[in-house]
Amino acid sequence: MLREKINVGIGVDGSAGNDSSNMLEEMRWARILQGARKDATYLKPIEVLKMGTINGAKALRWDKAIGSLEVGKCADLAIFNGEDSLVYVGVWNKVGGLISCQAKRAEIVIVNGKIVIENGQLLTQNETELIKKANKVWRKTFY
Repeated sequence: MLREKINVGIGVDGSAGNDSSNMLEEMRWARILQGARKDATYLKPIEVLKMGTINGAKALRWDKAIGSLEVGKCADLAIFNGEDSLVYVGVWNKVGGLISCQAKRAEIVIVNGKIVIENGQLLTQNETELIKKANKVWRKTFY
């Protein structure tokens, strides 16, 4: 599809679809599965990153608001620490390490210009309490 200039986007739709809502994991799997075909090679990490950012925004027709860091667009950004794990030792291509290695939590997440995760911790709500409430609703609904 990429050779034919078809826009390919990667996204997550929440726990109902994949039980993790983890964009890094979805990008990693897209790269891995592409390389599994006999006549294919792994996608370049930068191509996969584009699929998860600007190409995904184009697929949703939201590319005027999200998908890249530009003046006038939403200030959404996830920042990862590529120096804090043995997984990343010897990785010379930081985008490649981010896309190809084990998915990890972002250190900082900024949504519409506001920091919502810092040092890997959710700031807008008590994450432990949120998980307890979600589990309570789940148990009440399914048991």
